[in-house]
Amino acid sequence: MKKILLIAYHYYPDLQVGAQRTIKYVKYLPQFGWEPHVLSVDPRYYPQVDDAPLGFDCPVHRTSRWPLPDDIYRWLKKTLSGNRQQPASSGEAPVGNSKPAQETAVPVWKKFLNSLSMTPDNFSGWYFPAVLAARRLIRKHGYDVIYSSGPPQTCHMVGLTAHRLTGTPWVADFRDPWLFPKGRDRFVLEWTKNFDIKYEAQTARFASLVITTTDEWRDHLKQLYHPLLEDKCHTIINGFDTDDFGTTFGKQSRDGSEPVTFLYAGNLYAGRDPSTMLKAAGELVSEGFIAAGDIAFEFYGNSDIDMNHINRITAEYNLQSCVRFKPPVGRDQYLKLLREADVLILIQAATGRVHIPAKAFEYLGTGNEILTLTSEGATRNFMSGFDNVSLAELDNEGEIKAALSNLITRVKSGTAGTSSDERLKSITKRALTGKFAGLLDSITTNKQ
Repeated sequence: MKKILLIAYHYYPDLQVGAQRTIKYVKYLPQFGWEPHVLSVDPRYYPQVDDAPLGFDCPVHRTSRWPLPDDIYRWLKKTLSGNRQQPASSGEAPVGNSKPAQETAVPVWKKFLNSLSMTPDNFSGWYFPAVLAARRLIRKHGYDVIYSSGPPQTCHMVGLTAHRLTGTPWVADFRDPWLFPKGRDRFVLEWTKNFDIKYEAQTARFASLVITTTDEWRDHLKQLYHPLLEDKCHTIINGFDTDDFGTTFGKQSRDGSEPVTFLYAGNLYAGRDPSTMLKAAGELVSEGFIAAGDIAFEFYGNSDIDMNHINRITAEYNLQSCVRFKPPVGRDQYLKLLREADVLILIQAATGRVHIPAKAFEYLGTGNEILTLTSEGATRNFMSGFDNVSLAELDNEGEIKAALSNLITRVKSGTAGTSSDERLKSITKRALTGKFAGLLDSITTNKQ
């Protein structure tokens, strides 16, 4: 059996959705002749964990993470001020990102420290421990392939360095693009952008395979780095695991006295804002189409949006009793919530034109109704063909209002549909892992 080292910062028991892609590869790769090993960070660095057992196992090698310059700066500042409270981890967002400030208000030295902490991302403290561990593991186990899963893009930096040090074929898997189509954070210097551009190009040059999660992103990269990626850039979408949902699609029973439940499972950030949807729902309540007590909007996850704006909307339309924001839940509870909801809400911002939220595929795995709020791009292109998916522009209140009224009517009348699309068979995690294994076989065959 061939061996593969999967370099993934996000891995079990990390609650981040990005962990699931690697977890499912690990689960199914042995069925296709590959023995997976995982290189990841110590779980103490995960903000939220889920200790529910996976049901399978593989060798997992863990390392520490070095403190970032921002971590050291905060520690020194608190120590010198007499505050002995433990400094916060760099976590998922750059320092200062939560509070607007004027460009001139940020000293250059602070920008420099933050730039060091954000290049290529705020997980860069894992780079050196991971490189050292990868080099040692490759020499010990003789892996046929190394694989890196990003974001964080630090994983690709580890994969690139390990490849250059050992010559082992390397596969770079972009769950999300390295370079997003947006301006740089005002708290970092311009050279960090140049760093990202340089090392995305290095990835295109040195990786044996580059994998993306949508055809739109694959085509963009192939055009950008032609001819380097012409024959080695491939799409493997995220998919869903049938073991998580079974073979019976759709909500199995419904009490007519229950409110129609709309569920959003995941973090709200980067333009994924439900404000317009809640306003549309409020209009339906104001017009008497439905009572506030007969609908429920539930959001499970962290929120990095303007909650004051949300609160003003719910107060204006008297929706306080039917709109609830709750913290993230473990994997088993998450899957249970998906199965039990009447309608699943999928939101993709205009900046996400080339990628599809991973939750979209697990939504499809339930067979339940899905309300998709998005503009033109990969998400709309993929979701538009399923008969249980309702589409509306993210900021078009009229379209959303029409979609909500139609969904509420169908759910209350018992005529809500379930998907029986044949495409579901090709996007299971097992089938997609088989495609992945075939690509791995192709580069190892060439190697031999």
